[in-house]
Amino acid sequence: MSRLGDLLHTERLRRKMTLKQIAKLGGVSEGYLKDVEEGKRIIPDDQARRILKSMGMNEQNEPGFTLDDI
Repeated sequence: MSRLGDLLHTERLRRKMTLKQIAKLGGVSEGYLKDVEEGKRIIPDDQARRILKSMGMNEQNEPGFTLDDI
């Protein structure tokens, strides 16, 4: 997995959401999101930021990490 794919996967599981739910929120297909989480596809930074925000991730989610780090 990529760092960004790991982050999307971690946040999705933390919020107990399915791939289908996140894909719908982010306006992408389930297959695309699955490939991103598995590191098979690269997601543009702005799209990842939009998906994470739609999941409810704050600008500062973890110590030392912000959405600007994407």
